[in-house]
Amino acid sequence: MRRSALRQLIQLRGPKLQGLLIKTASTSGDYVLQQAALKALSKERTPEARRAMLKLFETSDRTVRDTLMPYLAKMGGSEVREVLIKRLRENTYNHNLRFALGSMRDPESRRRMRALLDDPTLGANAKSNLVYTLAAQRDTAGLLAAASHSDKNVRQSALQQLGRLGGANAEQTLIDAAADPAIKRAALKGLAHLGTSRAINALGQALHDKKNINLVAAALAQHGSKQALTMLQNHLRSADDATRLVLVNHVGGAQHSPQASALLVEALDDNSAEVASTAAVMLARYRGSSYYPRVLSLMQSGPPRVRYAVAKQLRWWAPRLYKEHKALIDEIYKQGG
Repeated sequence: MRRSALRQLIQLRGPKLQGLLIKTASTSGDYVLQQAALKALSKERTPEARRAMLKLFETSDRTVRDTLMPYLAKMGGSEVREVLIKRLRENTYNHNLRFALGSMRDPESRRRMRALLDDPTLGANAKSNLVYTLAAQRDTAGLLAAASHSDKNVRQSALQQLGRLGGANAEQTLIDAAADPAIKRAALKGLAHLGTSRAINALGQALHDKKNINLVAAALAQHGSKQALTMLQNHLRSADDATRLVLVNHVGGAQHSPQASALLVEALDDNSAEVASTAAVMLARYRGSSYYPRVLSLMQSGPPRVRYAVAKQLRWWAPRLYKEHKALIDEIYKQGG
């Protein structure tokens, strides 16, 4: 009854209710009511409501402060911005703080965020929060500046976020950064998020980088376009055994497509028994796969390790095929690898 009555009162507007809203927001043990009161206060947008929210923010514990942040940001204003920046200087990771500052997209807030990146008193976590704030503000220009920052960690964070925002300038910055060994991995992650034709081409050129092969192969396989899978297929034909195994694993783990299946079928004839068995296992996982006859053939005539691996996967991932060939699959499975 109390919750219902308070929720009805909260729906009303006006300065007379501000005292009730503030009391509910600060003392209520009811999370739903507290959220409703904070939301109602943030809609007031009066100087009195803003001051009340700021006072509540300064005098409450961290849990309440974290809850208050997005509502304060909605109210806007220089006082709110400076209070949030003060919390930023505490140098702790805070998702709510990133979100709150990121939602303040007025020109002055953007200018302050950019300027703070060059503040020597800020710690690493604070700068990380700042980069994510720039991304939340969709401040591509700010991120481009951060991508050339003197702090390597700032540059790396900015590159990854640029891939999420996109744009021609971001694309070129990421491609150029991929040539720098110090920040290459971050640039590749950004290119993976970007997913443009030029980005995929840059990822394909990095397939020869053994240090980042897992990252690059996963990105291309997940992208799944003809361009990306063709690059993987071409590299599969010339890479060493270990690299081919990585490629097959990632292609098999990505979304099923005819071209991905064709790549795995080609890998069934690989000179490496481990690569061939992995390809067979991946194909066996595709429910209703048209390649089951090829997989069954390999299970019956391949090396013992391949036969066992395929049988094991068919028992789990191909119920229809397992039912039709249960005796054969069970016998090979019992023999082990």
